[in-house]
Amino acid sequence: MNLLEQYPFISIIYNKKNNFQYPIIIDLVSKHYISYYNLNNLSKELRHKLLDLAVIWYRKNIQIPLSLYYRDNAKEFSKSLEYLENNEYEIINGSKGTNLKNLSEKRIKRKMIKVE
Repeated sequence: MNLLEQYPFISIIYNKKNNFQYPIIIDLVSKHYISYYNLNNLSKELRHKLLDLAVIWYRKNIQIPLSLYYRDNAKEFSKSLEYLENNEYEIINGSKGTNLKNLSEKRIKRKMIKVE
């Protein structure tokens, strides 16, 4: 079983800036950039820990970015969090990630009260 079959949330990205392909977990996709965890930048121990956490995240709520879902653990993996502008990468295979525009917004309605 290969990595993509075992972990459906993993993507293979082609970085046009440095001409490399590598496995990532996409954190967030916005109109201008993508943020992702580069699995190659983690020690074996941290990589396994991130993958274990990502399995739970994937089953529970993939619509929330991984870094928000695990706010308390995010610093532990911060050295592997990278950013690319949208014209600098291409997703070769795997998940397309959570898009910012798909996140629901809660709007608070405020009433103005006039005191006379």
